[in-house]
Amino acid sequence: MRVLGLLLLMLPAAGYATGICEDTGTTYGAPTLFSEALEAFAVPATLAWCEERQDEGSIDEVRGTIAYTELRDVRGNVLGALSAVTGDDAKRLEEEVGVFEAVPAAQLATALAAHGFAPIVARGPTKNRCTIKGAWKATPGQQDNGFPAAELAVEVRAGKRRLLRREVGVVAEARRGDEVIVAHVRATQRKIALFTLRPTCSGPPPGYFGPDDGGSCYQIDDVQVTLLDASAGPLARCFAK
Repeated sequence: MRVLGLLLLMLPAAGYATGICEDTGTTYGAPTLFSEALEAFAVPATLAWCEERQDEGSIDEVRGTIAYTELRDVRGNVLGALSAVTGDDAKRLEEEVGVFEAVPAAQLATALAAHGFAPIVARGPTKNRCTIKGAWKATPGQQDNGFPAAELAVEVRAGKRRLLRREVGVVAEARRGDEVIVAHVRATQRKIALFTLRPTCSGPPPGYFGPDDGGSCYQIDDVQVTLLDASAGPLARCFAK
């Protein structure tokens, strides 16, 4: 099984790249569906691809993007993907994610529902509903691959009381605001499935081409999925009546 997609967009060569076909990879969006059966999030993803084309002695870039949906469980395993792509894009996606489930775009929602995916439950059923949000900590001189950076953590709070703080990692300041924190409350098990996206940069950092160069951030998304046990300890307060 493998996930969603449709998009072939031809783009000109990127002017900020230092070589042919740089700045490619997979970026992720915020999941809105969770499957209790698979214990997994359905994560929207976009694969950027690039190919070299030679024309009359010159080498040009041909770029495109492929949208798909990745199924990632609470242990961080990628279970598969679904996609509507065909032809060359299907081959490109298969090279990246392996065999995927081909689903026409109009039938994607039905296919996901068949795998048990339903809207994420963001809040518990009891009065002591906890909030889950990001917390930033900046350290002078901290860097992410040569880019100014700060540290991101996830905090679980009940009112003003902090029940849990979990470090996510270093995030490039240039991508501050691209972070994603999504929690799905599994009330019957008293567990919280937590999805986080840590946005980072690669590519030529600030100053690479001189003192006035601000750098070129090639987006790298680090996805983390974990399961928080709220049956005991401080997090049990989230389900207390």
